[in-house]
Amino acid sequence: MAETLTEALERIAGGMEFRRFLLPDGVAALDPPAGTQPCDRLLFVMHGVKREPMSLGGEAREIELAPGDAYLVRKNVWEYCSVATAHRLLCIVPRNGFLRVSYYDYPAGMHRGEWCDPEAVHSGRPVPQPLLAVFAALGEPGGEAGSHVPHLLRAAAALALAECRRPAPPAGKAAATFDRVRTFLDYNYTRPIGRGELAERFGLNANYLSELFRRMGGCGVQEYIEARRFDMARRLLRTTELPVKTVAEHCGFSGEVYFIRRFRELHGRPPGRYRIEQNS
Repeated sequence: MAETLTEALERIAGGMEFRRFLLPDGVAALDPPAGTQPCDRLLFVMHGVKREPMSLGGEAREIELAPGDAYLVRKNVWEYCSVATAHRLLCIVPRNGFLRVSYYDYPAGMHRGEWCDPEAVHSGRPVPQPLLAVFAALGEPGGEAGSHVPHLLRAAAALALAECRRPAPPAGKAAATFDRVRTFLDYNYTRPIGRGELAERFGLNANYLSELFRRMGGCGVQEYIEARRFDMARRLLRTTELPVKTVAEHCGFSGEVYFIRRFRELHGRPPGRYRIEQNS
């Protein structure tokens, strides 16, 4: 029987031995670019092998990760999310207003962009300050090989486990559904996807999905997707010399003309001018 999410947390917190801890810096770029997330993610390889491109020390490298490896991808640092090899991955994510813990079980032979719906827990309450302090300590550059790191990693798992064991608040089910869909979009916003396809994927009524996003996210589904695309577009304009047309394609926009028009509407200037101003 496969290990459960709580069993994985117990194994880490109970004294799991670590091979190494990595802290990608996001400096080196990939071609095509990888997406970023608006939150920190602490990941533990629990089984199998994961070959993950990362920027370490400003250089792009492919790292072979195995059980005992952990890494922290900080907010707005790109993450490749390789799924080519069979592996199980535990992910602890402090989000704005709640904690999400996910356990992914990837089979062999998947392709980049394919999605594996994880076992997940949505706390439905603010992330405890001690866990945020652990994330802050792990995120300090230069300390990846310190003797304190294994203790911090076990502490993160123990604190997450305690949150997972607490009863969910009354509104937890709707919040958990919203988080499942939003997490999927955070990793898939660069590909074409509509409200109907999204609702079908998660077994939801399309109108309910729209209402859920407006109630819990303050915007519609397509608005959320477009916002994530523009987040990535601004980053690429600031940090790369890719042509505007290529930026639009990488971010999932249907055409350069639409991208330039919407960018001007939202930012008061076209993408090329934005790039010049940001790099001046």
